[in-house]
Amino acid sequence: MARPKTMCIRHASGLTDVSLACKDRLGLKISRKDSASVHIHALATSNAVEADIRSLKSCSKVSKIPGSSTASKKHVLAMAFRNAEEITGEKFEFWPKTWVLPEEREDVESELDKNKRRRKGKVKSTFILKPSGGSQGEGISLLQTREDLRASLSLHTGKTVVQSYLPSPLLLPPPNNQKYDIRIYVLVSSVTPLRVHVCKEGLVRFATMDYEVPKRGNLHDVMRHLTNYSLNKRAGGYVHNE
Repeated sequence: MARPKTMCIRHASGLTDVSLACKDRLGLKISRKDSASVHIHALATSNAVEADIRSLKSCSKVSKIPGSSTASKKHVLAMAFRNAEEITGEKFEFWPKTWVLPEEREDVESELDKNKRRRKGKVKSTFILKPSGGSQGEGISLLQTREDLRASLSLHTGKTVVQSYLPSPLLLPPPNNQKYDIRIYVLVSSVTPLRVHVCKEGLVRFATMDYEVPKRGNLHDVMRHLTNYSLNKRAGGYVHNE
């Protein structure tokens, strides 16, 4: 009689619930032994990731491609796009002009100084600063002057990126006029060969205040300029999706 296939969840960590939910569908029995047929590994995003990799077996299934968490850092992604443009000679039009700070702070200050030379009444160039490892809209700010940049950087100690703020964002048709964005989720199951699965469902996120062109009086209106749910759910009268 053949031995039943087993799934080791000793290193599953945050994937334990998912593993337990899948075991019946896969016809596997739960085990914590090294001799298990399949090993589930939830790779850490910290410095422990290399130790996790060394413990992998040929029958291991991992939660993410090793190194992918590094690419999620905004300054790393910015440099990767920049290097790719230099290597291929292509211009990535979907990617706004981006600076990495603190290394390129002087370049950003030079761009901000151009606003001083603009005639009164002319629309000023706006830039958006984001912490490299940030999420959920926290720490993001809009900039139009050196003073804006200085104030924003005083709140951050690590890497940040500054990008040109898109002057014509996606807006709901009148009379709503709120900013929105669309997210499409993908699963990269292999790098070589490249294999990407596109989720059939996406996500649309909305700002809760009517959009206005950035100016001194509204630069700090995060619910006007940012679409993050984690921020906009705090708005008065926000209706949560059931």
